[in-house]
Amino acid sequence: MVGSLKAMDVRGRGGVTFKEHWEGGARTHMGLMSAGFPNLFIINAAGSPAPLFQPIILGQEQVEWVGRLIKWLDTNDLNCIEATADAEDRWGGLCEEAVAETLFPLTESWYLGQNVPGKARTGLAYFGGMVNYRQYLTEAELDNYSSDFVLSKLP
Repeated sequence: MVGSLKAMDVRGRGGVTFKEHWEGGARTHMGLMSAGFPNLFIINAAGSPAPLFQPIILGQEQVEWVGRLIKWLDTNDLNCIEATADAEDRWGGLCEEAVAETLFPLTESWYLGQNVPGKARTGLAYFGGMVNYRQYLTEAELDNYSSDFVLSKLP
């Protein structure tokens, strides 16, 4: 969920790579975007319920959500969206709260990043359930993406 993105030389604002951005653990907002990487949508990423749900169905739902988002941006004469660092932090907190309600913290599982020596021990997935995850996606749409994202018009 993390290694492939860290291995690629994808660079966000200021030339920061995912490897640098995720040095203390993978950080996303809703498992779809990371702060500092505008217009970069990550499907079935860390912070999503992908390993606990059916990734193909989740991927379809995420792509449909992104499609509606892009249409909304176009309709509103915008062309750039970026998750905020605060949203990323809040989502990380929700992921940690949800995994704490399971038995995973009692294990040395890859779900907590423990398959890689020295890797930060953090929940790599959203353990709050698909129903709750869908609700977060819906709330972002109903809020016109204004609470957790920076929206702008680039030249």
